Amino acid sequence: MLTYLSYMCQTRIPKQLYERDEHECTVLEVKVIEGLGTTIDVVLVNGLLKVQDTIVLQGFNGPIVT
Repeated sequence: MLTYLSYMCQTRIPKQLYERDEHECTVLEVKVIEGLGTTIDVVLVNGLLKVQDTIVLQGFNGPIVT
């Protein structure tokens, strides 16, 4: 259902879709993977992330900047 909804939004109403300067996301899980280090699973609501972008998250011991 989500795939169909995304397809319809991208093909039927592309002029009504827009990208905002503000990013919004929900953090689902933070875990440590051997060989990769700490990884974060998120759902990105608005925006577009690219390589070399800076991400700031709220952690238990203050902000996390990566």
